[in-house]
Amino acid sequence: MKPPLIPLSHKMLEWKDAFPSAFKGVHLPGSSVLSSVGNFGSVCIQEYRSDDFSIRFNVFDLIDRFVAKSFYKRPGICSRLVLKGRIDHEATPDIKWTIRQGQFSLNGDSGKSLRSHVETYEKNTHISFDTYFSMKLAKELLLLYPSYTPAASGITRFADLETVELAHSILRCKYDKELRLHFLKSRAKDLLFKYLLLDQQEITTEEEISESEINAIHQSAKIISTDVSKHYAIPELTKQIGFNEFRFKYLFKKIFGIGPYEYLVRKRMAKAKELLQTGLSVKEVAGLVGYRASDFTTVFRTHFGIPPSSAKQKP
Repeated sequence: MKPPLIPLSHKMLEWKDAFPSAFKGVHLPGSSVLSSVGNFGSVCIQEYRSDDFSIRFNVFDLIDRFVAKSFYKRPGICSRLVLKGRIDHEATPDIKWTIRQGQFSLNGDSGKSLRSHVETYEKNTHISFDTYFSMKLAKELLLLYPSYTPAASGITRFADLETVELAHSILRCKYDKELRLHFLKSRAKDLLFKYLLLDQQEITTEEEISESEINAIHQSAKIISTDVSKHYAIPELTKQIGFNEFRFKYLFKKIFGIGPYEYLVRKRMAKAKELLQTGLSVKEVAGLVGYRASDFTTVFRTHFGIPPSSAKQKP
C-alpha cells in the first residue's frame, strides 16, 4: 500500500508497515498496514484490497491539529463513514464538506485524472471507514436507483444503525483467505446497497442539526448500550443530556434510523446472542439483558427467527 496522504501541517511522515506500538484499535482482517507516529500523535491506516472493492480503516489519534492532502484515481464509487470524531474536507475553496460521527459521504469518480482534497483533523481521536466499489460491482445495484447521480463531493448524510453495524461486522470478520474474500465482498455490496438507499433521502443541512446535538444523541446511545439490562425512560435520558422529549426522539431517529427503544432491543439481542455462545443458560442470559425468560424467548425469536436455545453453542 502506498502512503495515501501528504501532510500539510507537519513534516513528511515516516511510514512503517506495522501498527503503532501503543495501538489498541481493531485490526481489519487480511489487510496491509501503514502507520506513522510523530509530534502530531499517530496515524494508522489498514487496507484490504481486491479487484472489485477495497476497504480502508483509518485511526487518527492526534495530540495536535493535523492537515493533509489525500489523492485518489480509481473509477467507481467511494464512500467514507465516520465512526468517531469529525473530518473536514476541501476540494476547492468553494467545495467544502464535513463528515461527523455517524455520517457518511458517497462520491463517484471517473478515474480519468488524479484527484485530491484536503482533510483537516482536530486534536482528538478520529476513526473512519472508507470503501471503494468498482463500477462492475456497483452496476447491478445502480439499476435499482436510476435517479442516482454520483456526486463529486460535498454531500453528507446520516448512516442508520444497520449501516454502522455492517461496517463493524466487516471489522469482526473471522474467515480466512477465500472465505474472507467472499464474506467481505458480500458485506461490501450490502453496505453499498444501504448507502444508495440512504442517499435517496433528503440532505441534512448543517443548520438542521448542530454538532453538539449529534454528540448528545451519541452520548444517550452510549448510556443505553452501557448496561442493556436497564431500560431508561425517555424523560430520564432527556434529563441527562439536556433535551426536550420531542427534539430528542426526532434527532435519535434521524441519526440512528430507529427510536431509542428499538435501539435498546437491538443492543440487547446482540448481547444476548454473544452471551448464549459462551454457554450460559437461556434463563441466565434473559436476566442479564433485562428480560423475564418467557418474554426473552418471544423477543429473541421475533428478532432472529429462531429460539434462543438454538443459538446456544453446541458442546
